[in-house]
Amino acid sequence: MQNKRTFIAIKIEPENALSDLFKCLKSSLKNEKIKWVEENSLHLTLRFLGETSQNQSQQVDLVLKKLASEYNTFCFDLSGTGFFGSKSQPKVLFVSVLNKEILSQFADNLAKGISGFGFQTGEKPFAPHLTLGRIKEIQNSGQFLELVQQYKNVHFQQVQVKEIIFYESILYPAGPVYKPIKTYKLNNSI
Repeated sequence: MQNKRTFIAIKIEPENALSDLFKCLKSSLKNEKIKWVEENSLHLTLRFLGETSQNQSQQVDLVLKKLASEYNTFCFDLSGTGFFGSKSQPKVLFVSVLNKEILSQFADNLAKGISGFGFQTGEKPFAPHLTLGRIKEIQNSGQFLELVQQYKNVHFQQVQVKEIIFYESILYPAGPVYKPIKTYKLNNSI
């Protein structure tokens, strides 16, 4: 059995405000070199694992089963836009996450749970965000920064987390395809 490229995430079903933001940004920045995430593939990554063997997948499965049984459904908010990178060379356009205490705790417990399985440990602390696009190049940085500023304090939606998904990321020339390996319902989700 060959290795799979995997990650653990929460699927985001965009409501109207988030969907409208996405359409507005894509339209306003259509001349920029941005690789947009497919709207039906929006997700908040809890942990990128990378190359994962079948044995590692089985160990991750046990950790996720245990964690899902320990957590009840919880919520966080998607509010405001931002970017990683410098103003002159932004790299990632994202929506910020508020009320993230339980989310961060879950991600920390996940990191601890899989720490002995041979995955790379993240050098950076968990910084929850919803990636909208990966930026190759921005010609009109003034317009880009203005748009980010315009939506900086806008609340888009509350996300109710009922399940965690273990995904395989399959890379294609047109872009990655995210295929759920297994879904883990949280303790009190219906």
